[in-house]
Amino acid sequence: MSNKIIKFELLLDFIRDINPASEKIPLNADTDLIGTGAIDSYSMIQLIDAFEQRLGIIFNFTDLNAENFRSPQTLLEMLVAKYDCQIEGPA
Repeated sequence: MSNKIIKFELLLDFIRDINPASEKIPLNADTDLIGTGAIDSYSMIQLIDAFEQRLGIIFNFTDLNAENFRSPQTLLEMLVAKYDCQIEGPA
């Protein structure tokens, strides 16, 4: 069992903390984070740093692309598939 557990709501909180403008964007599992402006390239780096600090994940360079960060769901899917994370809560 993985000790890298992330709560879905915590992911949304990370996004809101990193980019306060995202407070005005309704965030759910399928929200287009890039298209809505919830994250940009700078906030993507901050989000990566938050995961590295809190979960001890060292991201592979090939995973740092827009498709993996397109929505909370795609981001969570990558974390589960490639970084042995478990998700708590609805997605």
